Amino acid sequence: MASTLSVDIQRRLESFTLRVQFTIGAEILVLFGPSGAGKTQTLQAIAGLMKPDAGRITLDETVFFQRYPGQPQINLPPQRRRIGYVFQQYALFPHMTGTR
Repeated sequence: MASTLSVDIQRRLESFTLRVQFTIGAEILVLFGPSGAGKTQTLQAIAGLMKPDAGRITLDETVFFQRYPGQPQINLPPQRRRIGYVFQQYALFPHMTGTR
């Protein structure tokens, strides 16, 4: 049985408010857009590396994040979410150039 990821979040950024809403099962999801559009912020929110201002993130029955007025707040730490995240930049090994 395929897992279902549901994301419904918002976060105020410098020049705009990021609002993301989608549900995905076994499909392939592509996030694309210009630099600064919120793609990385969305992935970081799912992984637990960034906390949205409001919304909800769930994987099947597990609530990763929830923040709505009048409801209990939930924010599972990244290690409990068990979500992989690979940085686009070589931040982990800045001394490596990719050549020998």
